Amino acid sequence: MVKNITTFILTLGGLFLLFVASALIPQDSIRENVIKSTLEYKKVKPQEFTNGNKFNSLTDNYADVIELGVMWNMTDENPIKAILDSRYYDGNTEKRDYGENYGFYANVNKGVEPNTDYTRYWHGDVIYLRALHVFTNIVNIRIILMSVCMALLACLCWKLFRDGRRAVAIMTIAAL
Repeated sequence: MVKNITTFILTLGGLFLLFVASALIPQDSIRENVIKSTLEYKKVKPQEFTNGNKFNSLTDNYADVIELGVMWNMTDENPIKAILDSRYYDGNTEKRDYGENYGFYANVNKGVEPNTDYTRYWHGDVIYLRALHVFTNIVNIRIILMSVCMALLACLCWKLFRDGRRAVAIMTIAAL
């Protein structure tokens, strides 16, 4: 029991430290690639089908731009405040709602201040998004993260097959 509690606390503490470290990445280090990411989202709909009207091909760009907006606005001098005060610009003006995709673009490229508080979630994926934006834009980040997911799936299925749980491995693959 003590071992489990210790593991839990160490894991949570480690993730918190990674979150703080990601907030310490300077905006200038990610600016160029974040600008490229805004241009990618500027030309897509918030939700779009990538393969006809098949629901399993729906891409949720809406959630992506909100998370990227939160990532971009983690800029307080105090990194703890930066990770806890999650904000983004939603694209709303007094006259019109331009949507979150435009909001992300305007926030990064035009310096429009964030107007939406989003502290109700733990934005742990920002750890990876900020770090990867140092090197590349969202198109390549999606490829990297999908590759990691596929590698983890392959490891899981290999372990299931190795442990004699072939039916579970086959059902996992079929379900995906």
